[in-house]
Parts: sequence; structure tokens; C-alpha cells
Amino acid sequence: MKPRSVSAPGKAVLSGEYAVLGKAPALSVALDRRAVVRIAKSDDEFHHVATPGHADGRWRFTANDAGEIHWLDELPESGLRLIEEAWRVCMPRGDGHLSITIDTVDFFAPESGQKLGLGGSAAAMTALVGALAAPGTLPRDVGTLATRAHKALQNGLGSGVDIATSCLGGVIEFRRDARRAPQQRPWPHGLRFRFLWSGKAADTASRIRQLDSHSGKGWASLSAAAEAAATAWKRHNVAEVLEAFDRYTNTLQQFSIDHDLGIFDAGHDDVRNLATQFGVVYKPCGAGGGDIGIILAGDTEALDRICDGAEALGFSPLDVSPDARGVVAGGGEY
Repeated sequence: MKPRSVSAPGKAVLSGEYAVLGKAPALSVALDRRAVVRIAKSDDEFHHVATPGHADGRWRFTANDAGEIHWLDELPESGLRLIEEAWRVCMPRGDGHLSITIDTVDFFAPESGQKLGLGGSAAAMTALVGALAAPGTLPRDVGTLATRAHKALQNGLGSGVDIATSCLGGVIEFRRDARRAPQQRPWPHGLRFRFLWSGKAADTASRIRQLDSHSGKGWASLSAAAEAAATAWKRHNVAEVLEAFDRYTNTLQQFSIDHDLGIFDAGHDDVRNLATQFGVVYKPCGAGGGDIGIILAGDTEALDRICDGAEALGFSPLDVSPDARGVVAGGGEY
């Protein structure tokens, strides 16, 4: 077999987090931190997998005709369920034994090793499914397969926006509705941004589980605010976008209080207050309670002032930009 490589971008949810668990829209942007999967022929009678970024080491396994993996080495504490779920969905056959590298180094802080909250597991799953499902090319249903595998990995939690973003690239409007395909939504001209990392990793799954245990208070307001943010984005008017995102952030903050989600914990609340003083928008991206946030403004000077203040609060600027490419293989775009 010929060695092959597939990569997929990470993501940040710009608006619609939590609301997207219903049928409200989320805006999500692919970022230029990419998971890279490389597959080559194994040099022995076993499959091998290495996961730089996730865990150091190399693990041997065999797989039966039902897609079940049997590990021959002691696994890292964090486990390797990602390869198990991808293998079960793709059922690779006819390639002999494989040597697989799943590289997610870009999704971890270099010094501390903490995850940055850029959608690394979804990017890795998308790239891995693309590499396993069809040698030499990407299957047309890579998104469907990756969504199925990632949903199993997350024990049924989540909306699927992260996989859709990794597949398509750019900015997308996503709804949890099979009848409404994700739509590309270009970045509004003149809308300035900076991503910040809180320095603390968030636990998305626990927040979603906690939300499931609460009543429906605030859902209608959050969904309406998410609709307004998506509509403003489509109109490409920077002032309208900033106003709609500010309203959405206020609504999200109240939703967090109502459901005791802690979305604005880990310092996000402090940066939000600082941004409000300067008349710009700051919000956590995704589950919140750590991970990353984004500053949105109409001019670069305001961004610089907020970044300086945020660094004093323990946040770090992230060198990331929107990535127009989705999942790609061998230099060809899916």
C-alpha cells in the first residue's frame, strides 16, 4: 500500500453554543490548527497506532471482522477510544496491517501540555475516518461517518457542529437538523478579532450532562439570540454583528446563571467586564468554563487594549486564524 495522509482543522464556536443542542443556528469557524493522520504499511503482523499530542507511545492491536479492536499493550490512562470508534465505523479491510499516526500536537499548549479547547478530538476523528475509509481519496460521506464515530466517542452528547466545521472549513452556519445542510458564511469585512486562551482546560461533556438535568428555563431567549447573531453575520454589517453578538453574550451569561453552568468561570467573566468598558465584545467559545474566548471589534486598537488587559488577568493570545480548508488528503480538498 502507498502511505497516505489526511488533515482536518480545529474549530471555535462563535455563537449558538448550547442553543445548537436544539435547532437554533451556531456559527463556527475552522482554525489553522490541524490534526494530521498518516497511515503506512506495518512492518509486522500487527496494527500500530501512535498519538503525538494525546499521549506518547506506540500501541499494537488486532481487529476482527466485526470491527472490534483487541489491544496488545497497556493503554495510556486517557485511553484510545477514538481509534476504536473510527475503526468500528470504517471497518478497513484489504490493506494488510497498518501503522497509524494521529498527530494532534497543535491542539495542546507547548509548555503545560494542556488542551487548548480548539476541537482537537473532532479534527482527529475527521482526519482518521477520512484516512481509514477510502485509501487514496476521501469518501464523499466522510462527514456522516465521522459524525457517527464521534457521537459514539462522546456517548451521544454534542450537536455535531465540530465535525461539520472540520469537514467543510471556513465559517459555517450549522443547525442540528438533517434537513438543513451547513452553509458557508464568509467572515464580515472589517470585523477584527483575537482569540484568547484562559489557561484552563474545560470539560464540555460534564456541562452538557449538567444542562440535561435542568428545566428548560431560558432556552427560548437563547435560541432567539442565536438566530439574531446568525442573521446579523449574514448581512456583513460590522456594527450589526457586534450589537447582535453583545446581546447574545448577555443572554448566554444569564442562561449560564439560570442553569449553574459556569460558562463565564475561569476568568471569562473578568475579560467580559473589561471588554464592556472599552465598548467591544468578548465571549467564551463553546462550553466555556475554561478553554478559549474571542474578542470582536471594529478596530485593531481596541483589540490591542483588551489583549493587554486580558494578559494581566492570566489569559494568553492564541496565534490562530480562520482556515478556509476543511478536511484534505494528499493535497486535494474534500
